[in-house]
Amino acid sequence: MPDATAWLTATIHATASDWSTRVQANGGAAPSANTLAAVSNFCGALDAAAISIKMMLVNVFAPDNLIASITPLFKVYGNDPWTNANFVAADLTVHGLKGNGTSKSLDTGAIPNTVFSGSALQGGMSLYNTFPDVGVGADIYVNNVNDSFILYCCNAGNATALIWSIGNGQASATGLPLGLGFTSSSRLSATSMNIYTANSTVAFSSIASIATTLGAPAQTYSIYIFAKNISGTINSWTSKRFSFAAIHSGLTLAETQSLYNAVQQMRQAFGGGWI
Repeated sequence: MPDATAWLTATIHATASDWSTRVQANGGAAPSANTLAAVSNFCGALDAAAISIKMMLVNVFAPDNLIASITPLFKVYGNDPWTNANFVAADLTVHGLKGNGTSKSLDTGAIPNTVFSGSALQGGMSLYNTFPDVGVGADIYVNNVNDSFILYCCNAGNATALIWSIGNGQASATGLPLGLGFTSSSRLSATSMNIYTANSTVAFSSIASIATTLGAPAQTYSIYIFAKNISGTINSWTSKRFSFAAIHSGLTLAETQSLYNAVQQMRQAFGGGWI
């Protein structure tokens, strides 16, 4: 009879193993076998979809401990762990890490004009939210004058993204109910940007697109999660609970759906953090 626990002892993906080592180096307890297997399978799914190379920063908000939840799985750029402002262990559950709307944020340390250097106008970011919040607190945000890199899964009811500029660079549409689930935006060129959404009851789709932009990735301040970074001033915190966040190259519709499928499978293996 097959061993029902064999998947826990299968070969662990090198990226997952490296992440576990860094969690412990950062002061956290080693992730559980279940967490490590789920993360390993996630990495394998990205490999199979040929999008691992497009991941710049990925955080799976592992439920094991606070350090594990803020240590990025993929860390091509930025801080390791992400710099924590005011999150405590009680903010973390199997459903993700929760903001408080007043003071809690993560500084990725990743600066857009470094992350996307030489990449023309392309770029992208993704989030998974598990807490209903229709306020205007920021989700992924950095802005300096007219140069922006911003994603809201829900901003007063709308999913909104800005990649490199205000005005012509913004796309917005009615998003997932209460912003619950996966939201992603990618710019592939000066004439192609989309917002995608999905959860277990809402089919994956593009809900907004825009064909023009201004500017290019000239941003010199770091990307924040759970709050706004406006030229180095931090404010407008969110109360959402995130179970996944990523900064990546621009993804096509098919690539974004592959990312969503991999995230959904991983969070289900964790036992929470999906809708």
